[in-house]
Amino acid sequence: MPNFIKKLLTENRRFARVLFFLVFDVVFISLAVFLAFYLRFEGEIPIRHFSNIQGMVVLALVITLPIFCSITK
Repeated sequence: MPNFIKKLLTENRRFARVLFFLVFDVVFISLAVFLAFYLRFEGEIPIRHFSNIQGMVVLALVITLPIFCSITK
């Protein structure tokens, strides 16, 4: 790990905390959208809907991440 990243994460704990929660928010929001499609199609998502999943993940991230980031301030 480069020294500047290690220094940034160890000296600025708020940045590390926000980065940690931001990464996990992205993972969990993406997983939630995928699971919603999985449940909707009862475990067998048709191939033609995979582009819809990608679009919904992007839309969900664009809407929710600014809200979550504004709450942490």
